[in-house]
Amino acid sequence: MTENNTLAVIAGAGKFPAMVIEGAKQHGLRVVVLGLKEIADASLAEIADEFYWVAPLRLNDWLKKLHQVGAKQAVMAGYVQKKNMFRRFGIFSFLPDQLFLKLWFKDIPDRRNDTVLTAVANLLSQHGVELQDVTRYCPSVLAPKGILGAETASANFMARCAICLEHCQRNGQTGYRPVDCGKKRRNYCRRSD
Repeated sequence: MTENNTLAVIAGAGKFPAMVIEGAKQHGLRVVVLGLKEIADASLAEIADEFYWVAPLRLNDWLKKLHQVGAKQAVMAGYVQKKNMFRRFGIFSFLPDQLFLKLWFKDIPDRRNDTVLTAVANLLSQHGVELQDVTRYCPSVLAPKGILGAETASANFMARCAICLEHCQRNGQTGYRPVDCGKKRRNYCRRSD
């Protein structure tokens, strides 16, 4: 890190935010948590150096709080279920601010997780807060290198996966993963989200 040793953790649901907070503290960082209201676990306040509730769709409040606490680096940890936002007029039940509405209706071309998170990361960056790789603070949650199972993939399967990946990349498709689909070329790729 730079001379600023403050890390903001934008916390969603689940156990992962607590793991990230503990890992960041082991790195000697001051950890400020922005807990998403009605989503994050209130017990995170006990392990954070500072804790603040923020509304999930009020990005101006996020930015004000991040600047107020002096955070130049942030991570997002935990999950947020978007299913309520997808129903007709669903995002209005969360009372979004103008910045979020602009992002949602103008700047985001689709509603896929990676697109929404990339847009939020870009917004934070434009306001001087860099979103970092969350796994740097808890590498133990990553799967080890190598094969994760009793059986190895056959050379034939790996060749089909390579064809699938090449096909997806050539067509500019992201968010796809290779699958063992046999000889039917149209089924080489499936959406991963």
